[in-house]
Amino acid sequence: MAEAARGSASRAELLELRREHEVVVEGHRLLDERRVLLARELLARLKDFDKRFEAFADRERQAHAALIEATEKMGLEQLEVYPPLDLSALKTVRETARFIGITFDGARLGEMPEPSRERAPVFESEQAEAAASQFAGLLEEAVGLASDIAQLLKLEAEYRRTQRRVRALEKILLPELEAEQKVLENALEELEIEEAVRVRLAAKK
Repeated sequence: MAEAARGSASRAELLELRREHEVVVEGHRLLDERRVLLARELLARLKDFDKRFEAFADRERQAHAALIEATEKMGLEQLEVYPPLDLSALKTVRETARFIGITFDGARLGEMPEPSRERAPVFESEQAEAAASQFAGLLEEAVGLASDIAQLLKLEAEYRRTQRRVRALEKILLPELEAEQKVLENALEELEIEEAVRVRLAAKK
């Protein structure tokens, strides 16, 4: 009776362990799918960011070239006292987006009013106006790129977190469960052999 009870308990443990193993395998599958989705999204966003940043860098070079031209035309001292554009009316608008349960905070410029100056320049300069206009035109894209960087960092952190969880299941939990399952299976097999031998011996008496 004791052997039978021990065998029943071991079988129950084995069934429970197999169910737990199935749950962990399913969890691993879902996490692995999430990891793949995150990797694809991250690569797609990085590709888009690189294109936008390249375009931004080109416009920034043009703005610097316009500033150099204005400096050469007016001189540094005159350019330094040239009335700056008043951008105090500019406001950012917060936005949120979701991807597979992750919330991303973003920002963009609201409606851009026509830039004005606090005071009119004593002598207007086409070069100074062009340089100021080009730098002001960079603001909208700069805010968008900064928002993209924050979202990319969050996406990368989530990918790394998911990657760690997948590896923990692959390298620690699943092997442990499989090892425990193997031990129980071997123990049950030994019990069955012992029981078969006992039955044969009892039959010969």
